[in-house]
Formats: sequence, C-alpha cells, structure tokens
Amino acid sequence: YHDRPFHNLQHSTCVTHFTFKLITGTEAAEKLTKYQQFAILVAAVVHDVDHPGNTNLFEVNSGSELALRYNDAAVLENHHCSTAFRLMRKPNMQVLSTLPTETAGDIRKMIISCVMATDMAVHFKLIDETKQKAADGGINFELVEERTFLGKILLHAADLSNPVRPFHMTREWARRISLEFNDQVIREQALGMPVLGFMMTPNEKAFCKN
Repeated sequence: YHDRPFHNLQHSTCVTHFTFKLITGTEAAEKLTKYQQFAILVAAVVHDVDHPGNTNLFEVNSGSELALRYNDAAVLENHHCSTAFRLMRKPNMQVLSTLPTETAGDIRKMIISCVMATDMAVHFKLIDETKQKAADGGINFELVEERTFLGKILLHAADLSNPVRPFHMTREWARRISLEFNDQVIREQALGMPVLGFMMTPNEKAFCKN
C-alpha cells in the first residue's frame, strides 16, 4: 500500500476489521468453513493493494499500462489480485504453501471472487442478486458458489462501511476520498480527459453531497 489519502494501509485495516466483525457478529461464521473465512479476510487485506489513487475509468481513458494489461476490464481489481498473489510467492509470505493443493486452490478462487466484487461497476448487480436470493428464500449454503456470494457481499459491504461509522470517522474518510477525487479531476483536466462532476468538491456543499 502507498501513501494515498484514502486507498492506503489504514483503509485496508479498517475494511479487514469490519469484515471480521460482519463474519463473527452474524451467522456467517456458522455457514462458512474456516478456510472460507480465512479467504474472505485475506481478500479484505489485499483488496486495494498497490492502488494508484485513481479510478478504473481514469486508467481506461488514459490508456495506462494497467488498462492495456487487463484489457480495460476491472483494471484495478485485477491488478490488486495479481499483485497480492505475486507477493504471496515471496519466501516469507507464502501463507497458502502448507495447505493441500486443492484447499489452496479453493482459497485462491474465493479471494479473487471477493476482490473482483469490490469493483463499483458490479455494485447494483450484487444488490439485485441479493434481493433475488432473499425473494427466493435466501442463500443455499450447501453450494460453494453460494458461500462465495456471501463472501462477496461481506467484503463489498465492509469496503463501503464508512457511512455507518461514528460521524467524526465518516467525515474524515469522506475528506480523504475527496482529496483523491479532486487530484484525479486536476489530472484529467490537464490531460483533456472527461471529468465526472461528482468527483469535484470545490466547496462544503459539494463535499457533503459526496
């Protein structure tokens, strides 16, 4: 993690802690295996690793190396996953090396699925899927893919949890994301790229909306 205003190690720590609280404070802990819980928590730790401090849209519109590498698709989320597993190859970071191959493979799949679900482009799809599952009687925890879906929801909820924290914390995190957004807008304007209006917070009113 880098010294960004928002997407930094502190954000990762907050999201991991909130994910842990969601797992242990609900029935999720009873529905998920210990390996699945571990996978979700690792996903929380790495979900924004090596974040450049800008959005997927910026990467695509600027034709960045990352956008070229990942064919404009979920650029940052793919990069976070790839970076995390490359880091886990280092001698002192091989957290999956002592596990059976199949178990390690299952954990890897779940980590990737959960991190990819933090892409805001799939936010409304996840909401619609959640509503549909609720209407159909809930999640079928006998199925691995359904438990993976729960992991996606838990991490995505934790990633967006700042508004439900004590107000002084909510306000500080809002200030930090605004700093990143405003910096991106400045770079976009300098490069003649499209600018999203909600990312500009020139005054207190705009900041509060954000």
